[in-house]
Amino acid sequence: MQLTQLPQDRNLAIVLNKNAKSVTRSTQRLIGKLHPEADVFISESQEHGTEIAHRIVDLGYRTVATGGGDGTFVQCLSDVYRYCGCRPHHREPPRFFVLKLGTGNAIAASFGASPPTRVGLRRDLDRAKRSSFSRPLPILTVEDKLTPFAGCGLDAHILQDYFASRDMLQRSPLKALAVGSPGYTISVSTRTMPRYLLKKKQEIVVRNIGGPAYRIKHQGRLLERVESGAELYRGVATIATASTIPYTGLNMRLFPYARMRDDKFQFRVSDASVFEALFALPRIWKGTYHSRTITDFLADRIEIISVDDGRLPLQIGGDLAGTRDRIEIALSTSQVKMAA
Repeated sequence: MQLTQLPQDRNLAIVLNKNAKSVTRSTQRLIGKLHPEADVFISESQEHGTEIAHRIVDLGYRTVATGGGDGTFVQCLSDVYRYCGCRPHHREPPRFFVLKLGTGNAIAASFGASPPTRVGLRRDLDRAKRSSFSRPLPILTVEDKLTPFAGCGLDAHILQDYFASRDMLQRSPLKALAVGSPGYTISVSTRTMPRYLLKKKQEIVVRNIGGPAYRIKHQGRLLERVESGAELYRGVATIATASTIPYTGLNMRLFPYARMRDDKFQFRVSDASVFEALFALPRIWKGTYHSRTITDFLADRIEIISVDDGRLPLQIGGDLAGTRDRIEIALSTSQVKMAA
């Protein structure tokens, strides 16, 4: 991936999501000591985050570091790019950096962010401020959002179940287990697994509505070309998801072929059973699992349509976005500059 050198003079804005578990008061105070407080913005809601993004553009910051997980990055990125596009002469957006301060840190993991310790945060902030290089990040467009990954099925159901379990646990004596990895473990075992054991899988059709797509085999070998308008997949699906980065939440390397080409994203669809997924989970996590139940493609625009009466749960950048009958995922014409 090509690196682009930038001028040395720059400034850095930091956007922290107050509602994120890892953005505690002590973390906010620590970042305030490591960086001028005037350049640290604490977002309290989605609407407030949009106001902050507009202010960052108006003040002309060259680099923005986000803290609060993948959803915080996706929201800030989308707000910044939308606002820059509305400005006279289409002002160039700032470049971005992601701090490892969230439950889902797929983007931070993909770009080598440090652990959120005092030493790690100091290292990352110095890197974001002083690095003279940026790395391009191909990005997806899903509805009105720019995001590295999005999809429907198991990943969205896991999120849906996690939030439901979290809300229940936070009202109980077990509230300390409500968030983070313990919360995911409890929600998957008590909600997601029974859902997939007892309920019928949804049937979908996936069509290529962009340029030529390519089916991929193990080790990234291209098997066949699929022309625009043709079906990529038809049948029941446990998961149907796309990404331009290798990782999804909790550092799961679900997309090992996401960086094969900058002009395509990886699309993965699977009808694997819950038993297969559990048995193969360590290899799935590492990105080394291959099976006839998993099909991978490189594409630049697809549509996913529900065949039966059920609506598809959609996640965008790790945040739930409700349910849809049809989901369109496209590679954006923009490439985000990430501090390298």
